[in-house]
Amino acid sequence: FRVDLSSDKLHSISNNTKELLRSLDTSNYTLNAEVYLEGNFPAEIEKLKLGLNEKLTEFKAYAGDNFKFNFINLDEDQELSKKWKDELKESGLYNSEIVIKRDNKEEKIEIWPAIKLRMGERTLPIQLLQPGRFPISQEIINIFNNIEDTSFQHQFQFNGINSIAGCYYVTATDSAIYNNESFPSDTVCFDNCPSYLFPNVFTPNQDNNNDFFQALMPIKFINGIELNILNRWGQVVFNSSDPEFKWDGIHQETQLECPSGTYYFQCLISSIRLFGLEEVVLNGHLQLIRDVNTNNQ
Repeated sequence: FRVDLSSDKLHSISNNTKELLRSLDTSNYTLNAEVYLEGNFPAEIEKLKLGLNEKLTEFKAYAGDNFKFNFINLDEDQELSKKWKDELKESGLYNSEIVIKRDNKEEKIEIWPAIKLRMGERTLPIQLLQPGRFPISQEIINIFNNIEDTSFQHQFQFNGINSIAGCYYVTATDSAIYNNESFPSDTVCFDNCPSYLFPNVFTPNQDNNNDFFQALMPIKFINGIELNILNRWGQVVFNSSDPEFKWDGIHQETQLECPSGTYYFQCLISSIRLFGLEEVVLNGHLQLIRDVNTNNQ
């Protein structure tokens, strides 16, 4: 018994599919599904296989005895293996290569993520993954050997910047001798919440109070920026790629004081997120206020 709690019912069988499966039970044909994902695979592929097995079992619950499926190991018979794989290629099915990088070791695994449906003399090949090379990068971040102590805090840095973004799962091994690894647990992902904001006014009058235009602290999960500050005529008076920049109101080229007035900033922010760097555009205006000379250049 399973309950789909997703808002769009992503993991549920549609009503049309249910009716189609039920109609098989009253037909004179048996629908057979041959799944080519049987073998000695790492935990990540076994998890894919397990999910596929659950879905096909659910199909069978609606179709009854007129739907059957089995998982086939193409490498079980080395003499026939090449022949079977050539036949799959002729029918339009292809293999994929999984490259697993784990603890400075690289392992290449050939899988055939495909299903062939058979009903009578008709066949339908289904490719589950596009042919190609799929890298999986992993790192064992901790090993627990004491059941009384299973807490761990992971410290991660991206380009030298602290980050909490990442996906985690847990496996268990039976012993150091056999080293049989379990299926991965459910994967839990965390994302960063980047923060990079500007004030809207500063007073560069050397009174040691709000003398610089700079990002509000704390800056969180920012990899880099491209900032331009312009005057009312669109001339760049200051630019920087340092997230911790400080502008003192001095024109970057002329080294003269920029007068009081409204200035505009254009900032391209590179933030650190779960799936890599995300670019965000931040545009706005600011007020530069001095004690005297309020005419904007």
